[in-house]
Amino acid sequence: MIDDDGSGPATAALSLVNALLIDPDVARLSPGLLEERLRAQGFEHVEHAEVIPGITRSLTAVKRRIDY
Repeated sequence: MIDDDGSGPATAALSLVNALLIDPDVARLSPGLLEERLRAQGFEHVEHAEVIPGITRSLTAVKRRIDY
């Protein structure tokens, strides 16, 4: 994932450029975009963290329970 402002990290930005060369409509995944989409699907407590700084990140979220 790239930063929300698109400024990095360099490894993710380079990977995105490569993907754009193959498919110009590829999604630009960022923590903010994924958090927005998770919340729209009913998830809450969305948290994102770097796993390996500058290389990988993780997102965790909790799905709201629906009682019938």
